[in-house]
Amino acid sequence: MFLDNEMVIFATIELPENTTSVNHVWQDGPVSGDNLGMHGVSGNHLQSTGNLNLSSGQAFGSHGGNSKTKLKIAHGVLNAVSWGIMMPLGFMAARYLKALGPRADPLWFYTHVSLQLSGYFLGMAGGATGLVLGSMSSGNHHPCRMSVGVTLFALGLLQISALFLRPAKDHKHRHIWNWFHHLTGYLVLVLGLVNIWVGFTILKPAKGWIDDGVWFYLRCNRAYLADFRSLEEDDKRWKDHWSTSWLLDVSHVMLKDIWSYWYAADWSLVLLAVSVADSDAEFNQEEFFVGCFYL
Repeated sequence: MFLDNEMVIFATIELPENTTSVNHVWQDGPVSGDNLGMHGVSGNHLQSTGNLNLSSGQAFGSHGGNSKTKLKIAHGVLNAVSWGIMMPLGFMAARYLKALGPRADPLWFYTHVSLQLSGYFLGMAGGATGLVLGSMSSGNHHPCRMSVGVTLFALGLLQISALFLRPAKDHKHRHIWNWFHHLTGYLVLVLGLVNIWVGFTILKPAKGWIDDGVWFYLRCNRAYLADFRSLEEDDKRWKDHWSTSWLLDVSHVMLKDIWSYWYAADWSLVLLAVSVADSDAEFNQEEFFVGCFYL
């Protein structure tokens, strides 16, 4: 029955014995003439489920924050904070505070260890919520993302173990340990950020922001590199202040790193943007690549 722009559907449902509630889904989509179009398959369309108790008349929708939704939020927040914030901050503490030399010792070490351990344990909590979510789902388990997560936990455990097996600074095998520790740290950093991105893409958010975001990033990048090149041409300015300003010490190391990694980040962003760009969006790939080469 259609009345006052509302559709009311009457139905008789035969329930199994000793059952008073049913699970149901609902959707809305476009209409062309007398034909119903396909509804969306992302965002809120994936949450249009609920439980209806036919005995009490109460209905519980998925949008209100049931246990599974709360677990998803907790899983995302814990992992984003651990692998996306704590781990990179720990990396930066070791990389840039250490550049201050003896005046930052042992501050940089304890800051590095504290951030990394805190991030790892938060990541363990996030991984545990992911396993619980997997056990609650009979379908999508996302094996690729799960594999990356298990790899992250294994690498993190290796890093913690390496902390207790670290040779003395003057030990003949210390350089091997340093090589292992740095390589493992970079892998954890990269895989953690990749897994966060994959987690966001699983939610299938709108991707229309990619065009403007990528172009804005590349334009800022080009302007920054131009300024940095002019700064490098007058490197004596850094050397004159090298022993007097801790801020310049750290800034010099950071800028050197950015110079080294920036173009790699550019091409990673190019591949990422092209791979996830919405086919319906106004995304001119030819102009995009021309802009990248112009850098």
